[in-house]
Amino acid sequence: MVCRYAVTSNNQGEDGNSRAIIHNHEMLNQVQHDNGGELSVTLNQVLNLFQDLRFQGLMNTDTSVFDYGLWGRECYLDKKGMFFYINMLKGRRNRMRMTQANVLGRKLNGRNQMELPKFEFIQPHSLQEACSLLREHDRKTALLAGGTALMVGLRHRLNTPAVVIGLKGLTALDYVTRNESGGLSIGSMATLETLEKSPLVSKECALLAQAVQLVAVPPIRHGATIGGNLCLDTRCIYHNQSEFWRTPQRACFKRGGEICYAVEKGRRCQAVYQGDLAPVLITLGAQVKIASANGEKIIPLAEFFTGRGEKPNVLKPDEILVEIRIPPSGQGAVGAYEKLRVREGMDFPMAGVAVMVNRNRSGIIEKARLVLGAVGSSPIEVPKAAGLLEGQKPTEDLLQRVSREVVDSARPAGNLAMDASYRKKMVGVLVKRALRRALAMAPEVRS
Repeated sequence: MVCRYAVTSNNQGEDGNSRAIIHNHEMLNQVQHDNGGELSVTLNQVLNLFQDLRFQGLMNTDTSVFDYGLWGRECYLDKKGMFFYINMLKGRRNRMRMTQANVLGRKLNGRNQMELPKFEFIQPHSLQEACSLLREHDRKTALLAGGTALMVGLRHRLNTPAVVIGLKGLTALDYVTRNESGGLSIGSMATLETLEKSPLVSKECALLAQAVQLVAVPPIRHGATIGGNLCLDTRCIYHNQSEFWRTPQRACFKRGGEICYAVEKGRRCQAVYQGDLAPVLITLGAQVKIASANGEKIIPLAEFFTGRGEKPNVLKPDEILVEIRIPPSGQGAVGAYEKLRVREGMDFPMAGVAVMVNRNRSGIIEKARLVLGAVGSSPIEVPKAAGLLEGQKPTEDLLQRVSREVVDSARPAGNLAMDASYRKKMVGVLVKRALRRALAMAPEVRS
């Protein structure tokens, strides 16, 4: 195992305990303290060291984000980076072997921290029964559709519901059909694999079919549902970690606290909505149907998102997203979706851009819509950029102006595995790629 950090200074904190400052080095033994050849670091920095290895060196190494008042715990890392000594103030020094694998799997409070929490599982067989269960158990429930996101959240204790309601029995919500307006109606339990392979989706909504193929990997798309994708919780590198990693920290806004680790002196949760399909569906003018024990309602998908990192959508505790309705795109409509990600084959977007334009026979853009993803707590529509396109024939100069407008609209926080300023700049690149593809001005270029 190769460690890429070394301690270069050891200062006194306000509480009088040692504080280590970590800087990036290729070799761990470049700088050593007079401690038998071992390096003194704090427990929290040790955990972040292993998280850095887990994310291939892409984590933010600013030491200020690690200042969680843990300086009463001291650790020593040997030359090989394989053993730690943990010393509690006035406590006994114990030696423990911790590797990258078992940092995430060690026991916390006498249990393996990756075990599922205890909950009651109920599987209704009708939508009415599911809505009744939600009303009965109020805020203590979680909905299980494909489970690709929920199961990770449960293991990390990001969710601790008393009741999990399984929706697999609601087969009536698994469909893709043409609706009365000539557009598409998609049940919320339709899997991404179903959408990817549907001839109707490919024919009537090519943009959605293309975007679905960029979500995760085939085994995930086999189980993940479109409803679950739209209802994804917001994510933050300081929140989406194991319980063991989070336990020593003060609770952030996402966890009900009053601090944001991503933005200095931040006054709200900056967690990022990283769903791929929401920006695409918003450009298509999609609506969503929401059901509860009191009835049903239909709202534009753009109004489904709150913009709040703590609670990304408008669903009440007794409501379920049941259908996505996509209107006809109209003659001359073309679109594209581009995303930036760490691993090309499977990751959540670090930034995403969906575009949809309608051109007349003269090549003039009559209508345009641009939506950004993964640069805020909800998808961000950019009407000013769309306005620059409308009434114009596409040129390189026009695309450059649109790119600048989109970059100005993006406000990414430093809470994902890529640098925020890089993600912001890449939004401008992605929008030009997407527009060129949609307008057939250049061969397809994928991010």
